[in-house]
Amino acid sequence: YEICEVTGVQTCALPIYRHCYAEGPGLEAGNTTALPTQFTIHVLDKNGAHLKTGGHPIDAQMAGPDGFVFESQLTDNQDGTLTCSYHAKEAGTYKVDVIVRSAKPFFYHHIKDSTFTVQIEAGTDASQSFAFGPGLESGILDTLPTHFTIQAADRDGEKMAKGEDPFEVSITDADGKEVPAQLTDNGDGTYRVDYKPN
Repeated sequence: YEICEVTGVQTCALPIYRHCYAEGPGLEAGNTTALPTQFTIHVLDKNGAHLKTGGHPIDAQMAGPDGFVFESQLTDNQDGTLTCSYHAKEAGTYKVDVIVRSAKPFFYHHIKDSTFTVQIEAGTDASQSFAFGPGLESGILDTLPTHFTIQAADRDGEKMAKGEDPFEVSITDADGKEVPAQLTDNGDGTYRVDYKPN
C-alpha cells in the first residue's frame, strides 16, 4: 500500500508488469546440475520505483527439458525484490516464466523479457566421481614421487569432458602429518595429483 500525497488516503500500489524485470545467474549461461542457482525479480510500480511493501502477486514457474514444471522457491525480500532459487537436476533447456497475477481469476501478464530460456549443463557429482592410479595402491616407495588421477563424473556416472571443478586433496602420512600434493587440472574431466611419500 502507499499513501496518496494529496488526500492522505491509503491506496494499493500494484506492480506494473511492463516495468518489472528479472536478472541474475539463474537466468544466465554457465549453470550446471551440480549446484543450485538463483535470480532476482524486481517489482516496480507505475513510476518505475521498487514496491517495498512486499506480498505482491508475483509467480515464477520453471519447466524442465521434458516440459514438466519443477519446484522452485520464491522468497519475498520485503524491499521490492524477490529471490527465486532452484536446483535443476537434469541437463537441458529450461523455460522460466515470471508473471504478475491480475485481480481477475486466471489472468496474468509476463514481466519484461519473460519467458526466459536457460541452458543447464551436466555438472560434476562428487559421489559419482572416482580416483585411480599408483599413488592409491600398495607397494609405493617413500623414496620416489607418485601420482594418481581423479575422474570427474556427473550424477549418472558419465565421465565429464571438461575441467574447472574445485577438487581438494588432503594426504596425511602414518603420523597424521600433511603431505604436500599438487593438483593439476587436465581440462578434460581428469585431474592429476602428484605427491612424494615421506
